[in-house]
Amino acid sequence: MEDLYDDVDLPRLSPNKLQDSFHFVNGKLPLIRRNNHDQIYNAIMKALNEENSSRGLYIYGPSGLGKSYSLYYLVSELRLQHDYRVTCINNCEEWRSSHQIEPYQYLLNELLCTFNKDELTSLTITDWVELVMYELTNNVRNKLLYYESLLHNAKV
Repeated sequence: MEDLYDDVDLPRLSPNKLQDSFHFVNGKLPLIRRNNHDQIYNAIMKALNEENSSRGLYIYGPSGLGKSYSLYYLVSELRLQHDYRVTCINNCEEWRSSHQIEPYQYLLNELLCTFNKDELTSLTITDWVELVMYELTNNVRNKLLYYESLLHNAKV
């Protein structure tokens, strides 16, 4: 059974651990588009067009089927359309453990790459990043203070 549909070159999305396992050639990822691509794409588009849908996607299956490549393809394809903002975080637990030093930098990079075609001035984008960093830092600080108070009260 022939599974090849066509061959495409996908641009690099943003620096992330998912791409480390891919073999880029001149900044592009050569990818074989499989027959089931249209079926997956149509299911995603149907879910995106439904009102009040969760907008989440979970793909599972045995190792080696091409799940990561297929998702990369779909994310790249959707990012080329101006109506959609798509971010792909391949494995949240792996992301969390591999980004312990600056955990929010990865998310900010992904968000900036996701929204980079929005019509905002560079000042607006900078202000937005500062606001996100401020809120994230305050959130972490508040949680630490809360846990410290719990520990202090437990000792008393």
